[in-house]
Amino acid sequence: MKKKVKVHMLPTKDNTNLIFDNKNGNLFYTTSKNVPLNYQHLYFTSDEKIEVGDYITDGYRVWQWKDDCSLLGRRKIVTTNNSLIGPICDGKCAKYECVCIFPQIPQSFIKQYVEAGGKINEIEIEYKEYGHYEMAIDTFNSHGYKPKVDSNNCVIIHLNEEKLYTEEDIKNALHSAELKDNKNYTNIYTVMKEYLDNLK
Repeated sequence: MKKKVKVHMLPTKDNTNLIFDNKNGNLFYTTSKNVPLNYQHLYFTSDEKIEVGDYITDGYRVWQWKDDCSLLGRRKIVTTNNSLIGPICDGKCAKYECVCIFPQIPQSFIKQYVEAGGKINEIEIEYKEYGHYEMAIDTFNSHGYKPKVDSNNCVIIHLNEEKLYTEEDIKNALHSAELKDNKNYTNIYTVMKEYLDNLK
């Protein structure tokens, strides 16, 4: 399952691979450490329900929510390259799956982000279902969804690429929508989108 997340870049005192040049507004990727530069962290946020203890951002700062402020304009952090923060342990990591550390952002994405000049605002990442099935009570224990990760604990990313369609593609989509509309399909836009999304 894929889910859209927003990409945020925020300054940090931590040494990272992502640097922002205040003078010209350029981004750089570096492997040099301990250089007095404007280091940045990336955060992926979702519109998931925010619970007490979750890390959130308003796009300017990051903090752990303690039910002490409004959630208006706040988004839940689901992954970051900031190793100083992480989800609260649910106490079941040893028995089930660990959900107590944030999945990491692949270095390959950070490089892509730099190449795009920081203009990647939204992407899709893969999610997976987790939980422990208890047959005796026929239910999942600690059931939910979390970002799917690779063997390096990095999220699996899909960039949202704009698609270009030919005039023929649009005509065929309209024709498909007209045919389905005759069979009690009322939302032509939805039918056209479905047709176009299925194009290779």
